[in-house]
Amino acid sequence: MSYMTEERRLIQETAREFSMREVLPIANKLDPLQEDIPMSLRDMMAEMGYFGIIMPEEHGGLGLGCFEYCLITEELARGWMSVASIIRHDRRTEENVSVENRAR
Repeated sequence: MSYMTEERRLIQETAREFSMREVLPIANKLDPLQEDIPMSLRDMMAEMGYFGIIMPEEHGGLGLGCFEYCLITEELARGWMSVASIIRHDRRTEENVSVENRAR
C-alpha cells in the first residue's frame, strides 16, 4: 500500500498548478525587490483553503492530515518559499484553536 493515494495526488497536483499559475509569476516580480506577499494572493490562498489545511472541517478548515499539509506546502514553496512560510504561521493558530476548543 502506498502513502500516495489518488486523492493525495490530486491534492498535490492542484497545489502545484496553483503555485505555478498564481504564485510563481508574483514571486518572480516581487521577490527580487523583497516585497511582501500581496493580499490578493493571500485571498486566493484562503479561497483554496490553504490557511486551514489541518483544521477540522467543523471549524472551517479542510480537515486534512500532516501528509497532505506537507504536500501542499512543498508545492507552494516551489513557487515562492515565503508563501509556504505564511502557511506555517497559520498552523500555529490552528494548534491554539484546537487547544481552546478541547478545553471547552
